[in-house]
Amino acid sequence: MSVAIAKDTNQVNWYSLGYDTAPFSNTANQSQLFFKSQALINTLNKLCSLDSGEVCITALTGENGCGKSTCLRALNKMRTHYTSTIIQATSGLSPQNLIKAIFRGHSVNTVTSRLPTTEDCVQLMKNLTSANKQIRILIDKAQELPSTTQALIRKLCSIQSNGSHLQFVLCTHQPKAIAEIYIDDQIISQSIQLQNLTRQETERFINIKLQSSQTSQKPQQAPRGFADRIYEQSKGNLFKINESAGRLLPTVLKPQVEKAHPTQSFNAKHHMLLTSIGVFLLLSLGLRTTLYHSSADTISKTIAIKPRAQRSLSPPSPERISRLLFVLSHP
Repeated sequence: MSVAIAKDTNQVNWYSLGYDTAPFSNTANQSQLFFKSQALINTLNKLCSLDSGEVCITALTGENGCGKSTCLRALNKMRTHYTSTIIQATSGLSPQNLIKAIFRGHSVNTVTSRLPTTEDCVQLMKNLTSANKQIRILIDKAQELPSTTQALIRKLCSIQSNGSHLQFVLCTHQPKAIAEIYIDDQIISQSIQLQNLTRQETERFINIKLQSSQTSQKPQQAPRGFADRIYEQSKGNLFKINESAGRLLPTVLKPQVEKAHPTQSFNAKHHMLLTSIGVFLLLSLGLRTTLYHSSADTISKTIAIKPRAQRSLSPPSPERISRLLFVLSHP
């Protein structure tokens, strides 16, 4: 409950800054996590070399949130002569289910036994070779693979001399959980570790997210020194960067107040000046025609009785002055 309340509060804070949605999120859109860091580019370059067919098993390791799953999705979209399939490893991924996933959509005879023997695996590889198929299986969260399924992968890869027909890319943050698969002298394997962002990449990632997110106001930039604070907390981990920046940035970014148009500002000042001049002139003239509506007889009697020097009218009352100021204050 507290996590949900915190997320709602962060969203409201971003709304107050003019952003339509929170720029930093780990769940809204997976494409938001894609950032071309140097470590990611180097890892993808190494994965592209799998087309040579020399490696049977590739262990892609790194801590949670460093971009391993992003690499798998990018590899799955690359143009290659291999047919790629992404699988989310679970405790229910039995050997039989793995075989069905490998040969799905291919006219290759598969075994029906729940625990394929070595002879079954040999026949599977022969069928795959005779059909001239090249298949690459990308398994995310490989640490969840059951031991029987790991044993099947090891059998399939030990039968073939290289990965020209069947390859596995195992993604995990726990290398020890799959060590028995890829640490084998009989299997051509490799391990690729994906690193986190550097301090400079962390700052660039934060500002790119602020600039690319939809906002009704001018996009802002993170204050100087803020990236140091985020990097110290996250160590360049993308998940942790999103969490920290999404929580802390709204508190240091100032809401942008829309400035009045120069013409509107000039008209307002002009109106106040003219209003003050008008009030001064009317008061100086005694408001002879605006505030008094005396009858002609009263005026003539006053002129007849009083001498010329005493004809000046009395000053207006405070009530009439306030009414006049109210009228003049509206353009």
